[in-house]
Amino acid sequence: MAARKVPQDRRSPRSRPTGLVAVPMPPVLEQGVPEPDDWLSETVEEWGVFWRSDIANPIVETDLPALRRLFGMRDMRRQHEIALDATGPLTEGSQGQLVANPILRMIADLDGRILALEDRFFLVPSSRIKAGVSVANAKSNAALANSKIGAARSAARAARPDPRLQRPDADLAESESG
Repeated sequence: MAARKVPQDRRSPRSRPTGLVAVPMPPVLEQGVPEPDDWLSETVEEWGVFWRSDIANPIVETDLPALRRLFGMRDMRRQHEIALDATGPLTEGSQGQLVANPILRMIADLDGRILALEDRFFLVPSSRIKAGVSVANAKSNAALANSKIGAARSAARAARPDPRLQRPDADLAESESG
């Protein structure tokens, strides 16, 4: 005995089909975004280089907070390096002993966070290579699928001629002779 199909309005919420909602993508930024006034000149220059590069093409407005955070952390790292140059890698501890400067830990922490954001924005060669391979694979898979669909459509058209292309008087002649 076959199982009865439950009407859709009586199905549990997890088994009801849900409609997909199209979410529009935010527009890609056409030009660079002005940098904050409190950055060092090297960071301001990097910001400009980024916006002039091809990597900035897919950046949308919703990416700006993370992108500003990345360049802000780069700027903070530079400021820590300046402070480290002034104080040196060793400093005096609470008992008068020499210890590693705490700025070194701050720089190491920033390096990890900066690297993670650089990877997300494809500023590291390895992440660009991975993304390039993914894009190339997607393009070749799409091209293959399109060629298969095109071949299937051509075969279907060849199997049955389009009735709109047949002459009406040819149909009449066949029906009268038969």
